[in-house]
Order: sequence, then C-alpha cells, then structure tokens
Amino acid sequence: HVSASDTGVSEVAANLGISTALAKDELLELVDELKAKYGILLIDSKAQVSFKDAVEKLEGLADPPTDTGKLTGNWTLMCTTTTSKQ
Repeated sequence: HVSASDTGVSEVAANLGISTALAKDELLELVDELKAKYGILLIDSKAQVSFKDAVEKLEGLADPPTDTGKLTGNWTLMCTTTTSKQ
C-alpha cells in the first residue's frame, strides 16, 4: 500500500536528484566558460561571484558526502578563486 504522501516524498526526492544533477552540470559548464576566459585562477570579481553562486547552489542541493574517504585522492583543479584580506 502506497499513500499519496509516500508518492509525494518520492517525487520530491526524484526532483531533488534532477535539481542536483542540473546544478552540477551548470557548474561544470560555467567552470569551462570561466576557465576559457580567465584561466584556472579567477581574479575577476564578477567571475568569482558567478563561480561562488554556482558552487553554493550545488552545495545547497547535494547531500553531504557519506564516504569521506572519497574526498581525498587525485583531483583535477578546474577553477579556483582567491580573496584578499580586508
């Protein structure tokens, strides 16, 4: 027996998965564009804001990692920013 509320939860979970995947794709597309225009290190303030917003969107939608062991290893740096002390 499946209730309407169970179905609603499943739909929300499915939509969240789609939203997370879309946010990831948007971030990767933005990173490619920014990297092509500015290089790996973003010093342009508008580029930094766009990058930060896209990262925060993905982090807000994605579940925290359950296997922190996968966070270490060989990674390819695609884009980064720097901030100055004020």
